[in-house]
Amino acid sequence: MSAEGPGPAPGPKTGGEPTAEAQDPKTAELDRLRQRANAPEALPPVLQAAQARVADLESQVYELQAARQADQQRITALETELADERSRREQAVRSREASAQALSTATDGLDQAEQALASGSGDVSVAVARAQALTGEAARHAGAGGSGQQAVLAGEAERWLALSQEALQRGDLFQARVAMDAASRAATQARALAGR
Repeated sequence: MSAEGPGPAPGPKTGGEPTAEAQDPKTAELDRLRQRANAPEALPPVLQAAQARVADLESQVYELQAARQADQQRITALETELADERSRREQAVRSREASAQALSTATDGLDQAEQALASGSGDVSVAVARAQALTGEAARHAGAGGSGQQAVLAGEAERWLALSQEALQRGDLFQARVAMDAASRAATQARALAGR
């Protein structure tokens, strides 16, 4: 039997990825550093706290921006509502002033019509028609201005004046005077309300 000498020593593995032992030490260290840098727990506690604080502040900024936008929209809506309310109030004031003016002129005209009726003047019908138109105008303005009771009284005066006009056309001076008196009372009450 012949003794064989030891065989050749195994060489390095070939093919595939080199093992960690075979990697260049610098490359292996870089890989380890990359892995640690990508892991959140690898950050120092101070940096982790700073990162969490930044995320919290960004969230607060977003919420405040959304709230500011909502507030701006609400402010715009309230400004529009306020402008509309001011416009309505100004219109109501104008309507009340117009109603008071029309009632004042109507009651003055009624006084003249009553005097004309008492004296037998032929101008009574014209004066009654004018007072009727003015009380109707006053009723419309009072209604637009929100003065419901004043509008009712002015409308009542207008209806009594229409009855007085009909009585005058029939030649019934007594009924014309009765209706005119009722119209005068209603117009005077409406005028008193307008002066409040």
